[in-house]
Amino acid sequence: MKKQNITFKILGACLIMMLIALNCKQDFLQGVKTSSNGKVYIPEVAGQKNIIAGLVDGQMTLDTTDKTANFLVSVFRGGFGDTSAFSVEAGVSDALIPALVSTGTLPAGTVALAADAYSIQTNIGMHYQDGIMQGHIAPKVKIEALSAYVGQTVAIALELKSSSKFSINDTMRQMVVYFNVDSLLDEAIPPTNLIDPSAWQILHIADNDNVLFTINPDGSILATGGNNGHQGVFQAVQVQAGKSYTINLHVKGSGATDTWYEVYVASKAPVQGVDYTNDPSDIKRLSLNTWSGCGKAPFDGALATISCSGSGNLVKFTSAGTVYIVIKSGGVSLGTDGILASDIDFRRVQ
Repeated sequence: MKKQNITFKILGACLIMMLIALNCKQDFLQGVKTSSNGKVYIPEVAGQKNIIAGLVDGQMTLDTTDKTANFLVSVFRGGFGDTSAFSVEAGVSDALIPALVSTGTLPAGTVALAADAYSIQTNIGMHYQDGIMQGHIAPKVKIEALSAYVGQTVAIALELKSSSKFSINDTMRQMVVYFNVDSLLDEAIPPTNLIDPSAWQILHIADNDNVLFTINPDGSILATGGNNGHQGVFQAVQVQAGKSYTINLHVKGSGATDTWYEVYVASKAPVQGVDYTNDPSDIKRLSLNTWSGCGKAPFDGALATISCSGSGNLVKFTSAGTVYIVIKSGGVSLGTDGILASDIDFRRVQ
């Protein structure tokens, strides 16, 4: 009997320990542990307290119907035992942003996103899920409103105001979600053709305009003539730093004689009366060149495929700003029908 009593005692002790393990939750399931129990808090994210890099750690999703970028900020309650639902009141505290900028915690120049550019639900339901008492603050940023912040880093400062049950941990009640607007727009808005058919300007390269460029109402451009003349067209477009772009166009012609037809993309601004040359090098992207083996016979297709001279139609810029698309041609004869360029396309690809 003694042996049996000892066995029952051991089993009883084990059951008690199992029950404690199942019902006990440490105060901070993520982030810094403290001695206080049962408090509501916003956990650390990626080892950072009080800030979330929205596009990296913010669990961003895009709603293409509502045209919003939606973020998710977790709210936890630590402590033991009580798993009944309750609610937490959340709000916005923009005063936190300049303080974090001054300490270098947020990028220099970060500004508060205006209240009319996003929405949040302030009443947060807290429920037991996956072994944690949790809820979420879910800011929804209006993508169309971000055009006023191009080139900037913006932030939304969130704060736990009150709780219907349990106290709030004062050291972990705030969280700032921040993001670079240009980077978010890159993800939210599909790349589009940056060419404006109405923005082309004629580039007079020299006094000899025996080659004539005509800009058609449908956006196509016809180059005709020859007699050792040359002319071109150009327009300015805006690009972003570190992004890659492609240039392409459809070209059609009956075959040229001693002729070049070139496409440039560069920060170098065209000057009237001055030839646009490949200096600095590699700014010529695509080319028909009868001496190099293309453009002499009839052609009808994408210049990126037909081209036999130039550095290629993929280009990447190290800094943001204005670049110029230049198309020019010259030679003895551009052919009976000239060279027709259509479907001219310049767009970001990544």
